[in-house]
Amino acid sequence: MALFLLAVWTRFVRCGIFFTLVGAMDGSTIPDSWALDFALPITFSRNLIAPMFRTSAHIVAGRWCIPRRCDGACGPIRWGLILAGLAGMIAGAQPELWLGTTPGPTTLNRNAP
Repeated sequence: MALFLLAVWTRFVRCGIFFTLVGAMDGSTIPDSWALDFALPITFSRNLIAPMFRTSAHIVAGRWCIPRRCDGACGPIRWGLILAGLAGMIAGAQPELWLGTTPGPTTLNRNAP
């Protein structure tokens, strides 16, 4: 396990050093019109959200929820967040039912006290 963690850590460190050098050497060639002010908040949000996607159900729910949120933002009542949450829950439950990772209503023991 320690060898795996060391290998992963050194890869991240090498990538970090490489892209820091690229940014230091070629960063001035990026035009100001690109407005990369959003890059830091997006990266921070990704680092908070990405570890939550542990199973296929989480990934499916996230991929269904985000576009539905954007679609619902333009609606007349602006219920985009509520509809996106419902769509995400429904979509996330389907892989669990298909793969049998959670007990369905037919597998529950109804005779248990």
